Amino acid sequence: MTGFQSGAYNQAASAEGLMWGFVNNTESMSGLQVGILNITNHMDGLQIGILNIIKSKDSLPVFPIVNWSF
Repeated sequence: MTGFQSGAYNQAASAEGLMWGFVNNTESMSGLQVGILNITNHMDGLQIGILNIIKSKDSLPVFPIVNWSF
């Protein structure tokens, strides 16, 4: 997925751009995820939401409100 994706539940294997929804789930994300629950294995960007999870991150992989990895 490249560009903008919005919906109640968004899922993509690889995404670049903006994901906006209640639940955002990706394997690899480059850009911005905004939602209630944001989950990704690899992140190059920023997550904004109630619960943000970057599985590959060494320190603070789960963080509320804002999480990032660059």
